[in-house]
Amino acid sequence: FFYVLDRETGKLISAEKIGKVTWAESIDLKSGRPVEAPNIRYEDGAVDIWPWPAGVHNWQAMSYDPGTGLVYIPTQQMGFRWTPTPGTFAGVVAEPIETDDPHDGKGALLAWDPVKQEQRWIKWHSGIQNGGVLSTAGGLVFQGTDEGWLTAYDGKSGKQLWRFDAGLGIIAPPISFSWKGVQYVSLLVGWAGPNPFGRKLMKTGWRYNAQPRRLLTFRLDGAAKLPKTAPYDETPHPIDDPAVVLATVDIAAGDALYHTGCHPCHGGGLESSGAPGPDLRESPLAMDKDAIWSVLHDGSLLAKGMPQFGYLSRKQSDQIYTYIRAGARDELARQAADKAGKPGEYKKLTEEKGRAASF
Repeated sequence: FFYVLDRETGKLISAEKIGKVTWAESIDLKSGRPVEAPNIRYEDGAVDIWPWPAGVHNWQAMSYDPGTGLVYIPTQQMGFRWTPTPGTFAGVVAEPIETDDPHDGKGALLAWDPVKQEQRWIKWHSGIQNGGVLSTAGGLVFQGTDEGWLTAYDGKSGKQLWRFDAGLGIIAPPISFSWKGVQYVSLLVGWAGPNPFGRKLMKTGWRYNAQPRRLLTFRLDGAAKLPKTAPYDETPHPIDDPAVVLATVDIAAGDALYHTGCHPCHGGGLESSGAPGPDLRESPLAMDKDAIWSVLHDGSLLAKGMPQFGYLSRKQSDQIYTYIRAGARDELARQAADKAGKPGEYKKLTEEKGRAASF
């Protein structure tokens, strides 16, 4: 909901939905409380709720232009199905809903009129998590996307005026500053974000450390060009040692352990979005049991941002290793079946854990 308050008294003036919202019908202007929809706490069983836990607008910066009177908001649309699981630790399982709505699983740049409480224009993107927004006194609105485009729009109409391929997904907002009478726009380029649901939700084509994170600065008539870097690539490139024997019981145990603590950074179902952690099916380090133990238990990569899981036993560490090896083997088998014209005709070793997550 977009709230408008009296700046002197704090009194609530209006509040309207800025996207697909089903958990509440409206906001009561007297109490300021939402008018809730039935069963949103799943007391009567499973329930589908929009938006997902990250909201319609998450932490990416929005902006306001007093010239147009509009607020520019990076939004996202996704619903979750909440299923009660009595007797379990969390008590509920949440997973993304697959629908026929072409906007579900997508993000957008929304131009919102806070006085009329209505949409002025909207630009939908291909992915769900995109960059923050900058609006300038010249009537421009800048936003980067998870595809790696930095785009300038006309703030009144939403017409695309200019765009630049930054070579990597963008999550940060641009900034603007002036130096010696020249205006600049600067942007940190880098793609990151938890991806517990694998490729079913987040882009997985930005490879870990394949594209450089950069600070880019623009000015009118700028002539610099970016050097070529690795392209977007959604095809995993797993490595494996077929001589390694994988026990089914250890694969299942490693699957459960991985999806308890590893999947937010390394991807649900081992499908990483490239950051903050790599696709472990492609990692030479993950080929070595001792190296996995050193990283997980001893914290040998703490200085590089990899957390330490000192509570894990050596057996549990080895089970996570086994699950990674099985995932790499699965992907190699899948690719071989596709190449042979027999998609799906391979025996999958790992369970599908990429969609479900407990809260």
